[in-house]
Amino acid sequence: MASAPGSRTAGGRRSGPIEAWRAARPFLGASSRDLVVLVVVSALAGFAEAGVLLLIVRSALVVTGSDGTADVVLGPLDLSGMSVATLLWVAAGLLAFVIAARFWGSRLIATVSARALTQSRESVFRAFMGASWDVQSEERSGHLQDIMSTNLERVALVSLQVATGLAAAFQFGALLVSGVVIDPLAAAAILLMVVALFFVFRPVSGMARRAARASVDAKRDLTHGIAEAVSMAEEIRAFDVGDAVVAQVEAASADVSSLHRRSKFLAKVLPALYQNAALLVILAGLLAVHAAGVEDVAGLGAVVLMLVRALTYSQVVQVSHQAVADLVPYLDEAREEQARYEAAAVDRTGDPLEGIERLTFRGVTYSYDGDVAALRSVDLDVARGEAVGIVGPSGSGKSTFMQVLLRLRSPQEGEMLVNGRPAEDFALGGWSERVAFVPQEGRLFSGTIRDNVRFHRPWLTDEEIGDALERAHVAGEVAGFPRGWDTHAGERGGGAVSGGQRQRLCIARALAGRPDVLVLDEPTSALDMRSESLIRDTLLALKGEVTMFVIAHRLSTLSVCDRLVVLEKGVVTAVGPTDEVMATNPFLVDAVRLARR
Repeated sequence: MASAPGSRTAGGRRSGPIEAWRAARPFLGASSRDLVVLVVVSALAGFAEAGVLLLIVRSALVVTGSDGTADVVLGPLDLSGMSVATLLWVAAGLLAFVIAARFWGSRLIATVSARALTQSRESVFRAFMGASWDVQSEERSGHLQDIMSTNLERVALVSLQVATGLAAAFQFGALLVSGVVIDPLAAAAILLMVVALFFVFRPVSGMARRAARASVDAKRDLTHGIAEAVSMAEEIRAFDVGDAVVAQVEAASADVSSLHRRSKFLAKVLPALYQNAALLVILAGLLAVHAAGVEDVAGLGAVVLMLVRALTYSQVVQVSHQAVADLVPYLDEAREEQARYEAAAVDRTGDPLEGIERLTFRGVTYSYDGDVAALRSVDLDVARGEAVGIVGPSGSGKSTFMQVLLRLRSPQEGEMLVNGRPAEDFALGGWSERVAFVPQEGRLFSGTIRDNVRFHRPWLTDEEIGDALERAHVAGEVAGFPRGWDTHAGERGGGAVSGGQRQRLCIARALAGRPDVLVLDEPTSALDMRSESLIRDTLLALKGEVTMFVIAHRLSTLSVCDRLVVLEKGVVTAVGPTDEVMATNPFLVDAVRLARR
């Protein structure tokens, strides 16, 4: 089983208190001011609560006659000689402050958690969208969604626990300081025992953290297995191996259940053990203080109440720390993925690009593994308005050629020139406006036809959208829909749009920005004859107006091209007029012969 990003690795990384805080800190930077305010408010609330407890004990002793005086000093306030009623009113005032401080602190904690979730999601998604195509194309299916939901929701939980733990720690500290001021001996004795107790429970906390990390790993494996089963459902049914796949998922689910049970048991039992052990420590401390002959009954009673109350806060600190430690693997993975995306950020700066008159590939070479070249020394010169077909067997380098043309990948050797200048000289934003892309499978997102053609480009006017629909030969069909442009398309068309219409809507999307270059990847591969004919008419109408690169296998689609470029094993084996290359190139001669069968 793979080690979780936050677990202890071969390098010895651990998730102790300091490591847990370091993991959480990057997600809390924007909330520093709120955390400082929370700490101050919590400390003041702790001191106020200590005052309430002391006043209650003093008042009770006076009422019962156990102490004939009501001498009370709270820091700069000397309340000696005051009546019990006055002391109780002061206690009520302090209690009102404690309640208000708790309310304020709760709002601050909620704010910190919500801000951490929002900003972490924005940061990770922005980093992914700014990463290179090399990184984006290698992203596992569902991985980013898992990071954005599962991991970053844990960021919100961690922020909540860190803020809660900080508040409780300073309230604990305030009560402890108050106890030391009132009765140093009693407070010091009990404090030493509580510190010893922390070290006694440290190994148990380590067991809980390790169980939590193992549970995270097992859940990830289970999720991956289910995702694979869903994506390969057709093959599983065809080979009738559903029972074997179910058995694998059931085994992984059993592992998750076992590890989850162990993790949650330790997480629940640890605070209870700690609290009861701490009470035993207080009892032992009281016996030690009694043996030392302490006579200040009122002070000792107040200290005991403060320390019992402080136990509640120490338990909150313990639980918060445990929760943060359990969630560190999720934080580490989110932070590492964001760092990976940021390290692959694309440089978008450069000169503006006014237009593309000529594109030149000069010795372009690209390899994915540094060994086998997907493209090797490709030379090609294309003038404005030409229609160039890119053809070749599977694995010949057509997709890589297209990605270099779109500047998704940069040549590792050679260069692509635009109007005689290196393409890298021009800003990516301007490049994307001048070079448009139509993928093999036309995809529509959830929204109207108008939204899908505009495609997140709010500056495009309705006139430009209408013109693009006309040029894509789909305007009449869209006008015939009950709601016209406002017809909901949805993913894959949502049933309202046919496959051919969807592909032509994607062509309209590409044409809406009036590009100079149009790159089409197998635009008719999955269409019926009528839809193919309509798209062919669209391409014919665009000839001479825009430069077209058409990657295709269908000979009818290639017939609209002025020239053909044949790629085989990454090497250009033929370039020339369409008819000539089709008649002389062995690969295309074979393709024509097979098509006539």
